Order: sequence, then C-alpha cells, then structure tokens
Amino acid sequence: MKNATVPQDWKNIPLSEVLEERTETVGTRDVEICSVAVNAGVINQLEHLGRSYAATDTSNYNVVSYGDIVYTKSPTGAFPLGIVKQSHLNRDVAVSPLYGVYKPANYYLGLLLHYYFQSSFKTNHYLRPIVNKGAKNTILVSNQGFLKNKILLPLDETEQRAIAEVLITQDTLISTAQRLLDAKKQQKQWLMQKLLWHKNWKTVKFKKMFDRLTRKNTVSNTNVMTISAWQGLINQEEYFNKSVSSEDLSGYYLLYNGEFAYNKSYSGNYKFGAFKRLDRYDSGVVSPLYICFAPTAENKCPDFYMHYFESSLLDREIKAIAQEGARNHGLLNIGVNDFFSMRLPVPPLEEQLAISEKLTAADREIELITRNLEQQQLIKKYLMQQLLTGKIRVKGAMNDD
Repeated sequence: MKNATVPQDWKNIPLSEVLEERTETVGTRDVEICSVAVNAGVINQLEHLGRSYAATDTSNYNVVSYGDIVYTKSPTGAFPLGIVKQSHLNRDVAVSPLYGVYKPANYYLGLLLHYYFQSSFKTNHYLRPIVNKGAKNTILVSNQGFLKNKILLPLDETEQRAIAEVLITQDTLISTAQRLLDAKKQQKQWLMQKLLWHKNWKTVKFKKMFDRLTRKNTVSNTNVMTISAWQGLINQEEYFNKSVSSEDLSGYYLLYNGEFAYNKSYSGNYKFGAFKRLDRYDSGVVSPLYICFAPTAENKCPDFYMHYFESSLLDREIKAIAQEGARNHGLLNIGVNDFFSMRLPVPPLEEQLAISEKLTAADREIELITRNLEQQQLIKKYLMQQLLTGKIRVKGAMNDD
C-alpha cells in the first residue's frame, strides 16, 4: 500500500452508471421471501423476524439474484438514510417492493458499494437533501432518485476488487472475533449456572450481606453514571455521547469503587433489572431511582455476589416482590424493604473464593476478546475511510496476482 491523494483515475459518478435497476417480479414463481437485516444482509424473513410479514399476494415482489444490491429504505440509528446490502445467496429470492433491487456492473463493485454505504464518512450526498420520512418511518426515495446518488469510485475493476478483498478480509477477522466472544459468553453463562446454585447452601437476607446506601452527592461529584447491560456503571456522556441527567446533582447518590447499584428497569437481557458494581472509576453519582448498596463487614467475598447478581439467579426473588402490573415504561415497582429482605446464598468462604476465581478468569478472557473485536472494528473503520477515498491505494499490490 502507498499513500496518495484522490487519484486521477477515480471518478465521482452517479450510481446509474454502475447499477441497473432490476424490475423482474415474482409472478407465479415459488421463491423464498427475504428481508434485509443490518448485520445479516439478505436473509430469510422467518429466520430474521421469527414470522412472515409478506403480503398474501407476492406476485409483485422483486426478484433478487446472487450479487444483486438491495437498498433498504428504512432508517436505523447506524444508517439514517437506509442501507445497501449485497446478496450472497446462491438462489433466487424475493423482497418486498418497498426495497430497491439493482444489478451492479460486476460482483466486486457491488461489494464496494456495500462497504461504501456503511462507511462513517459523509456518504449519500445526494440522498441527504431529498429524503422524506414516510409511513412507519420508511424513507421516500424513488429508485431513480437513489441512482442519482454520486460516489467516488476507482474506474479500474482490478482496484475495485482489491479494495473489496481487503475489506472482506477485515470482516472475516471481525466475524471470527465475534463468534469467539459469543462462545466465551455462553461458556460463562454455563459456568455461572453450574457453580452459583447449590440446594444445600444456607441463605440469609440481603441486608445481612449488604447495607443500603443513600449517601447524597454533597461533594459536587459530576461523574454521572448510568447502568449499561454490557459495560456496567459507565459515565453517561461516554455511553450516550451526551448528558441525560438533571442539572442539580445534589440529590443523586454518591458511590465509591466497589459499591453496587441496582437499576429497576428492563435493560438488554436483564428482564428484572441489572445489578452492577462500580469498578471503572474511583467514584461517581447515580440517579436516586437506583437502589444502591455496599458489602457489610460480614461479606468476606463481594466478588462472589457480583457474579451471582450477573447470573440472573436472583430474578425469581425479584419477580416475587415486584408488584403485579407495576411495570411503567419498563420500570419495576420494588419496595426497598422487600428488596433487602430477599434471600442470598452463603456458601463456605473457601467455596466463594474458588468460584469467584474461576468466573473472574472467564471475565478476563471475555474482556480481552472484546478489546480485540473493538480494535478490529476500528481498523475496518479506518480502512474504509482510507481505501474508499483513494487516500491509500492497493492497486499495485494486488496487480501482482
């Protein structure tokens, strides 16, 4: 690879010069009905959504073949102007006429467009000013309008292929890291279920292992935290890219490292709220809607309970004390006295320590794999920014084949 400015053999061209609109419809053919997922691409609708949303009459659905580009006119947070996905299915399928289907000039050009539309730099220059939101937030852009969108492309097909292959390789690294991460998380779940439940363990009330914390923020701490399902207690601005807290933080609870907070609302896979320990910072403040607590002197192994909370084994206790019909926008109505009267297991201390050591080691593995995944995703972002603008060339290196 070598550094370069935008090369002379690249051209800013409308998509109509490299894509042909496909108008073939299903008619009476028996085809598989697909939808387009952000991560999975063109995929069977039942597999993607768990049910079919196809019309009774699908004769006007658009046929999609291997290598075709499908434009999804539905905005998401990551793709506010819709996404482009390429079909890798070795059979003809069909998608709703709400999607645009196009045949690229060559397969690797299709891949290039797929990456172009997911890149983070300013793409879709033409679409941005003409997008209008339609029913159910569908983007109202005609096929002709979409094809007027201009992008910067290398004219040489060899270079198109070279860029696409670099990005495919990076996607493979990301997919491998993601599969490994998913496997390690499943392994940890199995370990927690196996190690953290024993019918012969004695139990005590929650308040014997933890004291409630109602320490107000009298020191003007400005590290406002929220509970993330995967990242634990984390600064709001770091997590949301903005502050969603009150201007007056004096009524917030002040936590120090090693203390816990329970969020009474549904969060990710936590159907009965999430317990998290403050590990990331020395101190911080949380909303008074949270229930906060710290280990008592009798609690010799707080790490054990950190893992126990994460296992969701306490859900049965929480479900028993949550008032019927108490969910309000996902918020559980749980009395503080009931909360601290829940039962917690108390294994022998040596058993607590052994279990904690195994589960903490699993957490370290997950953290390392997560960091690698995030690094690979950053590398992909950098490669797209450089390769798709011609700032870095791969043409010469790939021409040696």
